[in-house]
Amino acid sequence: MPRNIFCVPGCQVVAEDGVPLHYFSCPEKDADWFHNWVKIIVGGIVSLDNTTVRKTHRICRQHFQKVSLPKKQAL
Repeated sequence: MPRNIFCVPGCQVVAEDGVPLHYFSCPEKDADWFHNWVKIIVGGIVSLDNTTVRKTHRICRQHFQKVSLPKKQAL
């Protein structure tokens, strides 16, 4: 299963660019938070199962404003 699939539609960043990546939080721990992020991103991840999204999909740091940057890598 591929890892580090960038899920923001139109994002041109690749892993080799060195941009920090953020992953989705555990859906079992906070389902509302997880599903809100999936809805915000839109695109093809809405139709994927939670485990696939959590383990393979990432959002690069360039999609966050400085004031809203997550303090850790999990969203």
